[in-house]
Amino acid sequence: MNNTPDKTLIIMVGLPFSGKSTKALETGYPIVSPEGVRLAIHGRNYCAEAEGLVWTFARYMVHSLFNAGHDNVVLDGCHTKLRRRQQWESPKWRRQFYVMTTTVEECAQRAEVIKDEILRSNIQESIARMELEYEPVSREEGEIIICDYADYEA
Repeated sequence: MNNTPDKTLIIMVGLPFSGKSTKALETGYPIVSPEGVRLAIHGRNYCAEAEGLVWTFARYMVHSLFNAGHDNVVLDGCHTKLRRRQQWESPKWRRQFYVMTTTVEECAQRAEVIKDEILRSNIQESIARMELEYEPVSREEGEIIICDYADYEA
């Protein structure tokens, strides 16, 4: 008897501006975007006080899409830390990780398109910090699909 769930949660992994959202769109599957949830809740890219609510909504959205009959759902976020990825373990689905290989330099360069200097600086600092703190996905976490950064624009 096969106990593998028939639902797949595709978890995007990579730095900001690495092309995760572009790749997520290319799958054709429904996407849960914590960034989109943030903008819907408070209209900003980030607000520390609202992060718990953002991730609670994201979890309900994933469950809702699977309950609606979708076999594959994409979770579009950075997920560069093991603890963030572990939050998405569930007996209801298997996890598949799309890992972006975009270099920190390329991500920082792509962030240059942000017109607001303060926001651009904050994101570039986040890119550098996240790269230093990055915890690679292991095979024990789920299937890993490597996505070459040259194929995707942010």
